[in-house]
Amino acid sequence: MAALSAQGREAVVSVEASDEPFGLLSIAPSSLKVTTDEKDTTIRIYINREFGASGAVNISYETVQGSLQDLRQTEGALAQPGLDYRHVSSSVIMQDGQTSVSIPITILDV
Repeated sequence: MAALSAQGREAVVSVEASDEPFGLLSIAPSSLKVTTDEKDTTIRIYINREFGASGAVNISYETVQGSLQDLRQTEGALAQPGLDYRHVSSSVIMQDGQTSVSIPITILDV
Protein backbone atom coordinates (compact mmCIF):
# COMPACT_ATOMS: atom_id res chain seq x y z
CA MET A 1 0.00 0.00 0.00
CA ALA A 2 1.36 3.44 -0.84
CA ALA A 3 0.03 6.86 0.07
CA LEU A 4 1.33 10.14 -1.36
CA SER A 5 1.14 13.39 0.61
CA ALA A 6 -1.10 16.20 -0.67
CA GLN A 7 1.98 18.13 -1.78
CA GLY A 8 3.30 15.10 -3.67
CA ARG A 9 6.66 15.24 -1.85
CA GLU A 10 6.41 12.39 0.62
CA ALA A 11 5.15 8.85 0.41
CA VAL A 12 4.39 6.22 2.98
CA VAL A 13 4.86 2.65 1.78
CA SER A 14 3.63 -0.34 3.77
CA VAL A 15 4.84 -3.82 2.88
CA GLU A 16 2.66 -6.62 4.17
CA ALA A 17 3.97 -10.07 4.99
CA SER A 18 3.73 -12.57 2.19
CA ASP A 19 0.86 -15.05 2.30
CA GLU A 20 3.20 -17.55 0.62
CA PRO A 21 6.57 -17.17 2.43
CA PHE A 22 7.80 -20.48 1.04
CA GLY A 23 6.97 -19.32 -2.50
CA LEU A 24 4.99 -20.89 -5.30
CA LEU A 25 6.43 -23.86 -7.19
CA SER A 26 6.08 -24.35 -10.93
CA ILE A 27 7.74 -26.28 -13.71
CA ALA A 28 10.15 -23.97 -15.53
CA PRO A 29 8.93 -22.93 -18.99
CA SER A 30 12.02 -24.53 -20.54
CA SER A 31 10.99 -27.88 -19.00
CA LEU A 32 7.36 -27.91 -20.14
CA LYS A 33 8.35 -29.63 -23.39
CA VAL A 34 11.64 -31.52 -23.54
CA THR A 35 12.77 -33.39 -26.65
CA THR A 36 15.71 -35.79 -26.80
CA ASP A 37 16.96 -38.69 -28.88
CA GLU A 38 16.20 -42.15 -27.52
CA LYS A 39 19.57 -42.99 -26.00
CA ASP A 40 20.97 -43.71 -22.56
CA THR A 41 21.06 -40.19 -21.13
CA THR A 42 19.68 -38.09 -18.31
CA ILE A 43 17.51 -35.05 -18.87
CA ARG A 44 16.61 -32.53 -16.19
CA ILE A 45 13.22 -31.05 -15.41
CA TYR A 46 13.59 -27.73 -13.58
CA ILE A 47 11.28 -26.56 -10.80
CA ASN A 48 11.19 -22.82 -10.03
CA ARG A 49 10.15 -21.10 -6.81
CA GLU A 50 8.77 -17.56 -7.07
CA PHE A 51 7.21 -14.98 -4.73
CA GLY A 52 9.11 -16.17 -1.66
CA ALA A 53 11.99 -18.49 -0.84
CA SER A 54 11.89 -18.82 2.96
CA GLY A 55 12.71 -22.19 4.44
CA ALA A 56 13.44 -25.58 2.94
CA VAL A 57 10.78 -27.25 0.79
CA ASN A 58 10.64 -31.01 0.17
CA ILE A 59 9.38 -31.80 -3.35
CA SER A 60 8.20 -35.38 -4.00
CA TYR A 61 7.99 -36.61 -7.59
CA GLU A 62 7.34 -39.77 -9.58
CA THR A 63 7.69 -40.64 -13.25
CA VAL A 64 4.53 -42.16 -14.70
CA GLN A 65 3.28 -43.00 -18.15
CA GLY A 66 1.26 -40.06 -19.41
CA SER A 67 -1.57 -39.60 -21.81
CA LEU A 68 -2.36 -37.16 -24.57
CA GLN A 69 -5.71 -35.64 -25.31
CA ASP A 70 -4.85 -35.35 -28.99
CA LEU A 71 -2.66 -38.17 -30.30
CA ARG A 72 -1.90 -36.12 -33.43
CA GLN A 73 0.47 -34.06 -31.24
CA THR A 74 3.10 -36.81 -31.11
CA GLU A 75 4.87 -39.20 -33.42
CA GLY A 76 4.61 -42.84 -32.37
CA ALA A 77 3.48 -44.22 -29.05
CA LEU A 78 3.87 -42.77 -25.58
CA ALA A 79 7.05 -43.56 -23.65
CA GLN A 80 6.91 -46.75 -21.59
CA PRO A 81 8.50 -47.03 -18.12
CA GLY A 82 11.35 -49.54 -18.09
CA LEU A 83 11.65 -49.41 -21.90
CA ASP A 84 11.97 -45.71 -22.69
CA TYR A 85 12.69 -44.19 -19.28
CA ARG A 86 13.58 -45.36 -15.78
CA HIS A 87 10.68 -45.23 -13.32
CA VAL A 88 11.59 -43.25 -10.22
CA SER A 89 9.75 -42.15 -7.11
CA SER A 90 11.88 -39.79 -5.05
CA SER A 91 12.15 -36.32 -3.58
CA VAL A 92 14.44 -33.32 -3.75
CA ILE A 93 14.88 -30.56 -1.19
CA MET A 94 14.89 -26.91 -2.20
CA GLN A 95 16.98 -25.19 0.48
CA ASP A 96 16.21 -21.88 2.21
CA GLY A 97 16.72 -19.10 -0.34
CA GLN A 98 17.03 -21.52 -3.28
CA THR A 99 14.78 -20.63 -6.23
CA SER A 100 15.43 -23.48 -8.68
CA VAL A 101 16.12 -27.19 -8.50
CA SER A 102 16.30 -29.94 -11.10
CA ILE A 103 14.82 -33.42 -11.19
CA PRO A 104 16.82 -36.00 -13.16
CA ILE A 105 14.96 -38.28 -15.58
CA THR A 106 16.92 -41.18 -17.10
CA ILE A 107 16.11 -41.95 -20.73
CA LEU A 108 16.77 -45.55 -21.82
CA ASP A 109 17.69 -47.06 -25.18
CA VAL A 110 16.45 -50.64 -24.78
